Amino acid sequence: MKLTMQQSHSPQHLGVRWFLLLFLAAFLAGLPGRAVLPPLDRDEARYMEASEQMLLTEDFVDIHYLNTERHQQPAGLYWLEAASTRLSRALGGDDVVRQPWPYRLPSLLAGCFSIALTGWMGALFFGRFGGVLAAFTLMAAPLFALEWRMATPDSVLLMAILCAQAIVVGILARSGVLGESHPAGERAGGARPIQSATRWEACGFWFALGCGMMVKGPLVWLATLVPVLAWCASTRSFTLWRALRPSWGWVVMLTPCAPWCVAMLCQHHGGFFTNAIGHNLLGKITHSQESHGFPPGYYVLLFSLCFWPGAWFLVRGVPFLWRERRVGWVRYLLCWVVPYWLCFELLVTKLPHYALPLYPALALLTAGCALQGWQRLPITKHPVVTAVVHFLFKSYTVLWIGLGIAFCCLGGVALAYFEHVISVRETLAYAGAVPLLGLGVLFLTRHRATQALECVVGCALIMEAGFFMAVVPLLSNLNISGHVAAILAQHERTTSISAQGASARCQHIQLISATDHEPSLVFLTGPDTVLTTPTHAAYELAARPECRVALVGEKDMLAFLHALTTSTSEGTWKPHIMGHVRGLNYSKGRWLQLSLITLAPANQAGAPAAPPQP
Repeated sequence: MKLTMQQSHSPQHLGVRWFLLLFLAAFLAGLPGRAVLPPLDRDEARYMEASEQMLLTEDFVDIHYLNTERHQQPAGLYWLEAASTRLSRALGGDDVVRQPWPYRLPSLLAGCFSIALTGWMGALFFGRFGGVLAAFTLMAAPLFALEWRMATPDSVLLMAILCAQAIVVGILARSGVLGESHPAGERAGGARPIQSATRWEACGFWFALGCGMMVKGPLVWLATLVPVLAWCASTRSFTLWRALRPSWGWVVMLTPCAPWCVAMLCQHHGGFFTNAIGHNLLGKITHSQESHGFPPGYYVLLFSLCFWPGAWFLVRGVPFLWRERRVGWVRYLLCWVVPYWLCFELLVTKLPHYALPLYPALALLTAGCALQGWQRLPITKHPVVTAVVHFLFKSYTVLWIGLGIAFCCLGGVALAYFEHVISVRETLAYAGAVPLLGLGVLFLTRHRATQALECVVGCALIMEAGFFMAVVPLLSNLNISGHVAAILAQHERTTSISAQGASARCQHIQLISATDHEPSLVFLTGPDTVLTTPTHAAYELAARPECRVALVGEKDMLAFLHALTTSTSEGTWKPHIMGHVRGLNYSKGRWLQLSLITLAPANQAGAPAAPPQP
């Protein structure tokens, strides 16, 4: 049955019990595969390694990756990851420091809070059921599912943004303006003046902004202050801005970040802020960084992929949103989405996760559209325009269903392409997803939007759990660094260093990498790993042959062996291959053939070092 605006907009408080249930459901949904996932990209490995070095050096002010200062974002995420790793080490031993999962705990908990807060705001917009539906829609989005499984700042930043947004939405709900519609030219909230925030609400709002600044700098303003100002501009009234008590709120905002900023200013004389703001932040606005430059429209093209399955329902609901754009909850969510989206489309440097702060608002809009029941496509006075609109939407529907089928096949295709295997476990992991996708499409044909959204969200959650739990651990050809670390650890356990008279000098084996310079390799093998050239790797290996292992690629082998010949005494040491690793460096899109080489006494039998055969 189609719901009217008055029926669908019946705000409720979510309640502590439902909030905790959403948090628990998100926690359980985020656990599958988390312990076995290798470092997923370069940024994640850099964050984890920098957090580990912060923990080892106990320098919680400055940030370093290897011997390089990492002055890109403030230290908030590094503090959280160092704290979670220290706690995990106290409970599970020193071995957990080399595992990714302790560093991912802050992102997991922040993602759970983000989902629960989305449900809380949705309940204030259009009731408890709508809030829960919005929360699960956010949970099912592939981009969110990926980001909250990684040790990167985006999930924690999103939580800070939603804490601030929840306070603003609470003020609007208490003022009674979320369900009101105001014609153009009339001030929204004119009949119902917006109530001022309590001191605790104002402190919470500005403190959340300060915490967000400690995670990723002033980016948090764009997703919190700009929506408030956009609301004020659209309603031609600054009562909402004044309700947040900015006259003293900025002092609260500086409380979490000012001490660290002063310490960095004294230590580096402004160098951190020059690099973090001048190069890392402003540089992305003016030019492409790290080959991530794309024209405007990039996020529109990725929307259907990154926000599946909610994308179809939101696109179908655009006529409803336009018709109801002056209703309070629609107006505020559009004030959240439109300025942020436009700003990031205009940036030269673009990455998918930059749009993550939009996703709770998109999920809320999606749930709101689904609750309106089946929306007819607009019919204009021009038959040709109407026909084009209907054709485009039908084409988009086919694309959306095709993406769902592709997601269902993703695990099997990945295993067949990268590993040349077909896994029964992977097939069973996806068994429940396909029927739900078919049932969702069936509900769409019967014009039952809410039930269709419930089915496809369930389909997406099953697919994501199956992919991260059953598929990713089997993609061994994508885990080059993990294989190198495993061979190195095995060599450390089985090699008798004392037999070479080096037990007093070597506490562990150090890796010298001549070819593979990925941050994940550094994280998994230790902060003393050396990333260098083939020639220098040979010199480093020859300087301490008892304690070092070189990692050399096929293309660098001849240069390495030539340098090794000139740097070792003739007849004393000779190179031996202790293992081969072959895999795909997906960051660069090329296959690598690597060899781990050590030096052994010349009279010891073993395999000579030679370029490995594919």
